[in-house]
Amino acid sequence: MKLKSVACLLVICVLVLSGPAAVRLASAGEPKFKVGEVVPDFTFSAPSSDKDRAYLGLEAKKEFHRSDVPAELLYVDIFGVLCQACQKNAPNMNKLHNYLVQDPALDKAVKIVGVAHESDYEDVKMFRKAFRVKFPLIPDESGTIFEQLGEPDTPYAVVLDRDRKIVLTHQGVIHNVEQFLAEIRQHLK
Repeated sequence: MKLKSVACLLVICVLVLSGPAAVRLASAGEPKFKVGEVVPDFTFSAPSSDKDRAYLGLEAKKEFHRSDVPAELLYVDIFGVLCQACQKNAPNMNKLHNYLVQDPALDKAVKIVGVAHESDYEDVKMFRKAFRVKFPLIPDESGTIFEQLGEPDTPYAVVLDRDRKIVLTHQGVIHNVEQFLAEIRQHLK
């Protein structure tokens, strides 16, 4: 195991165990875009596994765009691997993903991708393992997507339609997954 991976896992464990006194390292500010606005044509790093690429409906390539994902809605979860609120939100995101994949209509219509800002594939792998994340997580090593969104406080969710129009956003931990799922359903055609 690489030294960086061990260090990342150690930091994640410390933050998880440190409770509310921990500083949220991924805090930044307000999102740049509002519901109804169209976001830039982000260039996402491709997921590292065939399973994740298949889930998103992607060909094997290094990068992808919103238009490459055939789902009606793409839920983009911007998070920081060292962000305590993001770590707290991970089980809720797993629960949301489970609801989506258990319903064949929702599984086809809505896909989730987690985007770890200023992280690499090793960081993402460690976060995924530590929090048992089942949906695709990808790095945003340079922080480009995070910056294009206005460097919002994380976790930050933005749900995009096929035209990259924002239909729903959420900043912070999702406390009521069922209610949030109901909000997502309202935006399906």
